[in-house]
Amino acid sequence: MARALLTWATAITATAVALGMPVQSGHDLFQQALVKERAEGHLQEAIDLYDRIVRDFPDDHALAAKALVQMGQCYEKLGKAEAKKAYERVIREYPDQAEPLQVALTRLAALRPPPRHDMSVRKIWADSRTDVMGEVSPDGRHLSFVDWETGNLDVRDLATGEIRRLTDEGSLEDPSEFALCSRWSPDGKRIAYDWYRPSGPFSSNEIRVVALGDGRPRVLFRGDEKTSVLTADWSPDGREILVIIHSDPLRLQQLAAISVADGAIRVIKNTDFRYPSGEMAGFSPDGRYIVYSRPSGERGLSSDVFVLSADGRNETRLVAHPANDIAAGWSPDGRWVVFVSDRTGTLDLWMIPVEDGKPAGEPRLVKTGTGRIFPLGFDARGRYYYGTHSRGSDIFTVALDPTTGQVVSTPHRAIERFQGLNDWPSYSRDGAYMAYVSARGSVTSVRPRFSVLCIRALETGQEREFRTDFRRLAGPLFSADGNAVFVGAWDNDKSMGIHRVDVETGVFSLVVKAEEGSLLSGHAPSPDGKRLYYSGCDEESCWIRSRDLASQSETQIYGGPRQPLSMALSPDGKDLAFMSLPLDSVEAERAVRIVPVDGGTPRGVFHFKEHGQHWIKPEFSVDGKYLLVPREINPPAEPPWTLLRVPVVGGQAEDLGLRMADLGRIAAHPDGGRIAFASKGFERKDDEVWVIEDFLPETKTGD
Repeated sequence: MARALLTWATAITATAVALGMPVQSGHDLFQQALVKERAEGHLQEAIDLYDRIVRDFPDDHALAAKALVQMGQCYEKLGKAEAKKAYERVIREYPDQAEPLQVALTRLAALRPPPRHDMSVRKIWADSRTDVMGEVSPDGRHLSFVDWETGNLDVRDLATGEIRRLTDEGSLEDPSEFALCSRWSPDGKRIAYDWYRPSGPFSSNEIRVVALGDGRPRVLFRGDEKTSVLTADWSPDGREILVIIHSDPLRLQQLAAISVADGAIRVIKNTDFRYPSGEMAGFSPDGRYIVYSRPSGERGLSSDVFVLSADGRNETRLVAHPANDIAAGWSPDGRWVVFVSDRTGTLDLWMIPVEDGKPAGEPRLVKTGTGRIFPLGFDARGRYYYGTHSRGSDIFTVALDPTTGQVVSTPHRAIERFQGLNDWPSYSRDGAYMAYVSARGSVTSVRPRFSVLCIRALETGQEREFRTDFRRLAGPLFSADGNAVFVGAWDNDKSMGIHRVDVETGVFSLVVKAEEGSLLSGHAPSPDGKRLYYSGCDEESCWIRSRDLASQSETQIYGGPRQPLSMALSPDGKDLAFMSLPLDSVEAERAVRIVPVDGGTPRGVFHFKEHGQHWIKPEFSVDGKYLLVPREINPPAEPPWTLLRVPVVGGQAEDLGLRMADLGRIAAHPDGGRIAFASKGFERKDDEVWVIEDFLPETKTGD
């Protein structure tokens, strides 16, 4: 029988040779696999070849054992548990191969999980250079990030702190160019990243790839001023890069994959402009699925986590809850998806078991109070990295001496819920209520997806919330009778208007819509309830206008050079104060001016120079005699911001003794004894990078 089989195999081989068909030896296949693994970075193709060698040439112990070792190392680079199985086969089936056996034993020892301890959370980087727009390397040793002193892409050694520069084209001057989101290839040898050149309604950008040992970026995709692309993830086989494409004219957003070989784009899913929410979208470790977040309802009031098949055909809701849930990563073994949720009233990190792209159990709480985070990914050992940003805003109140205006108490947070997400405080004319804007739509990105208008009763602390699908709200101001709030609102297509909101029903009614090519920058309702004053700019100039709310007729109060205007109305409704922000120079002089609502020549009451282009809004004191003006201290000090009181008739500005990391959106309470304001806090904070260890369930033996 054996001789017959040998004769048959010989005949087949002879026929193949006669027909010109190449017969590949095991060693030929091994060399091809090494090229796929090491030169091309196509790990899954290399694995398939090594597996073929083991299947077709099992009697060549030396070759089969070497193929299993290489297969195990490929699986390690992909972060897959199959690496352990490959090494165990070497030990079990080829114990006579000394060198492969020793490698397999060494790698198994390295892969063996350390003794379990209680979950730990450590801060691993926080200084003036910390950036949270990158990703941890697969081995957990390095973090890619943007150097915001130059705009270049850098890599930091998390153990030693050593920094290595990968690009040299960055410039934050005019014209500016800079890197943004970056993602590591599965083998840890390359990084894909966004390269931006701000221009037009979008920042035109490129998707680039750079090899760590090369330093010569390769452009895969080049957008234009109408299209912006965000790097999201690499496919596990290293062949494609998952991206999110924003297209402005069609108000579209797409999940797509870009070929690393030739830059070809494969659209996976066309979506509404609002989603996927862009903070995190990623392939499962086996490449079969993509996890991402999108609004769960038509109005986009909250997001859920979804799993999409890699071909875009099938979608499953992984996390369904009335709260806002945002995907934040996939564990290395593919069994868990972590996500951030505000379901408890704070922003917490959760995880949910997953099997075949579907939920396999209930969500589990990982860590409370993470706040708004930036996912930085898992390493191969299951450690999860994330960043926190210092840009969040809170609302504070502080007591003032009614006579001198000096600060006489320590500022304290007026709103405890959703810390870091609250802005734009204002008081009703009777002092009983505070209106403010809370950003609930996105728990991980810098810019929230939509905002919530909140009305707080100061005596009881009870709140009414009016959730919207507006991308942004700003500047809520009560009407004279307190029955409505006027607020600026941006739609998802970036069009802007000023709306009147009924405080009982929450119904939004458009009052002023920005004309095409113009920007609205401030508004204030008159004390008699008859008019709305608002400011804005078009392509040539800026202006302040008065609109009669009954007749809808308008008159222009002020017109001047194209300089964005912040604006405030005096308590008696007779004067408007505004500060212009020069566009031509960051060193140009600022001027706070006052103009009568009936029109006339503005008069300057305060002039100063300041480096940078901070948006500063003056506010009248309750008696109308002073303007409250936030100001960055010069020469620099810590904390860097203070509050000045400037006489409206002109004269010396007084420092009121308030010191904060920043100051904005000042609101004076009608009793004259307190103010509310928005700030990041008492001191400037650096961004931070954290790691969570030992929180994933142990992998079962044999998996």
